[in-house]
Amino acid sequence: MADSPSTLSFTDSRNDVDAVYGSVPIEPEKRDVRLLQLQPGSYNDPIVCSLRVVSLLDHPEYQALSYCWEDPTDRKPITVNSNKFFVTSALECALRNIRDKNIQKLLWVDAICINLQDVREKNHQVRHMMKIFRFADIVLIWLGGKTNDSELAMKMLDDLASLYHLRQYWVRKNRHGLQALRKLLSRPYWHRRWVVEEIAASTKLPMVGCGNKWLSW
Repeated sequence: MADSPSTLSFTDSRNDVDAVYGSVPIEPEKRDVRLLQLQPGSYNDPIVCSLRVVSLLDHPEYQALSYCWEDPTDRKPITVNSNKFFVTSALECALRNIRDKNIQKLLWVDAICINLQDVREKNHQVRHMMKIFRFADIVLIWLGGKTNDSELAMKMLDDLASLYHLRQYWVRKNRHGLQALRKLLSRPYWHRRWVVEEIAASTKLPMVGCGNKWLSW
């Protein structure tokens, strides 16, 4: 999920919601949600997706994305249900790094799976947000694109997990890496009000991503 329900009030008038959502209506009483089918492709390929409707009562397999919208006015186009659809640059970057070269990914992403111009639908989906994260197979925590030595910081996190018993020696030898790690942990994602709720709702260990690097929580 993005920053907060108030952030979800920001909509892009360029998006043709009737064309995108008209063929995939949801029925709240059935605990319906839309899932995003992210088509495979290389990093620089256009992002192509489609939407499908499922009921949480059927326990569908999917991954839920936890991320930060950042600047909601900074937008890039992707394709959803054969229509151009504008999303934040932060989300576009996340989808590029989540996408697999060969396999379709099935995701729940608030800004696409919810019709934000439908107030009734939006309010209903927000009320069930924690269930959506709880029922997900994996929660993907997206910290943002590669910058400020983030690759080094992600390596530091991985090393910390495997070298915990040697932490004092390790810290002395990795001061630059610790600076990179400090920058990573200062990113806007960690200041979101929903961080604890989304991570706590996950029933399995989340995956943490930054740039093209992913680690298990």
